[in-house]
Amino acid sequence: MHRRLTLPPPSGGGAPKRQRGPGRAGFLAALPLLLAAAPARPSEDGPRYRECVLATRTAPAHAAELAAAWRLEGGGLPAGHCLALALTAQGQPAAARAELEAAARAAEAAHDPLTASLWGQAGNAALLALDPAHAHAHLTSALLAGTAAAPGERAGWMLDRARASVALGQNAPARADLDAALALTPGDPLARLLSAALANRDGDLPRARADIAQAQRLSPTDPEIAAEAARIAKP
Repeated sequence: MHRRLTLPPPSGGGAPKRQRGPGRAGFLAALPLLLAAAPARPSEDGPRYRECVLATRTAPAHAAELAAAWRLEGGGLPAGHCLALALTAQGQPAAARAELEAAARAAEAAHDPLTASLWGQAGNAALLALDPAHAHAHLTSALLAGTAAAPGERAGWMLDRARASVALGQNAPARADLDAALALTPGDPLARLLSAALANRDGDLPRARADIAQAQRLSPTDPEIAAEAARIAKP
């Protein structure tokens, strides 16, 4: 199960200055966030975890109370993860990031197979909090811990780390991550979109045109792809 989260606009408002491709905030906003709900491993915790996660969708404040009480009872990783989801749903991504970082560190110390996923989610939360430094570090940890993860999952972490790199003004590492992600998932229209946006920003119009054309073929009705195509076509 995945939770689709939308990155809010940067504080201060206003559009970034016109340049080849979107500005840093625009590049961040181009990709929706996925905060995956990791299953509670202990079978006896499954129903309680599912109840808590469901509550994050309809009554996140109540879910946070449930998760906090459960953690005091020794709920461990499932309780902490549900609390992070509840905090995110309440618009507190920075607090959610801290919870997920703590969960990832605990999982790492226990050699838990959920470690990489939790680091990836911590990186997602950091991006949502407009905290690219933490995002980059957490996503690097996800990639290091998740060498055996599915190609699509690794590609997602690379795309998110590319977003963090652009926000940090590090376009060359972002390009390396985008190319690596495209090698793993060449049919991902979002990867093509971000690659086109970065190429346009860097003044590589042939690459930008090729990537956005691919993105349009893969997802012809996507409004973000259409908007980026218009930016690339603009003289």
